[in-house]
Amino acid sequence: MKLENIVIKAKNKTHAKKIVKWFKSQGANMDFFNEVDYFPSESDDSYCTYYGIIDGRFEYWSKPYIDDVKPKIIELPKIISEPELTVIL
Repeated sequence: MKLENIVIKAKNKTHAKKIVKWFKSQGANMDFFNEVDYFPSESDDSYCTYYGIIDGRFEYWSKPYIDDVKPKIIELPKIISEPELTVIL
């Protein structure tokens, strides 16, 4: 999957962490998140609730910026894990 201009809206802090983990598993550059311990989300009324890659950078983004840039907004893919098998549905 091409990840450029793809974002996912974080529902809560746990969902945000899963989004970050998923993008990392897809090979996204996580430089921005090496020192981040804050995961904004919709449930805590944060300003930046969208996570994804825009202009080659993976970050969290604000709704006004998303409205301006118009990336594709997707749902977090469901991942089924088995001992040596990961399938993305």
